[in-house]
Amino acid sequence: MPLARDIRRAMIKSRRLQEKRNAEAEAEEHARQAEMTQAAKMRRAYAQENKMLAHRAENKEVETAPEPKAPPPEPEAPTLEPVEFASARAETLAELAGLTAETFRGLTPSGAGGFTAADVRALIAFKEGEE
Repeated sequence: MPLARDIRRAMIKSRRLQEKRNAEAEAEEHARQAEMTQAAKMRRAYAQENKMLAHRAENKEVETAPEPKAPPPEPEAPTLEPVEFASARAETLAELAGLTAETFRGLTPSGAGGFTAADVRALIAFKEGEE
């Protein structure tokens, strides 16, 4: 009779496996239904919001104050844009002294790459002597 016992065990295992599969399928179906319900709620909420916005736009009773105009742009401060400097130190000295490109107009730099720190110091001393 070992054969009947093996068949019975196999049937029990098969039934348990089928029950497990059915439970998983049921859980998946429940999750899918929950997702569909959530999506339907979201669609209704979006439709409601769009309806309210359209209603507001159609029945605008209160005039809104005009938006304030942007302040006029500030005039650009003079820069050292076209002036070439031989080093970052020379450029920093010129910026700190408040020199502009107009200050360097007509002057010839002593460095091969542009105005050197010594040139800038001399120009600052010259400008201070004028004042």
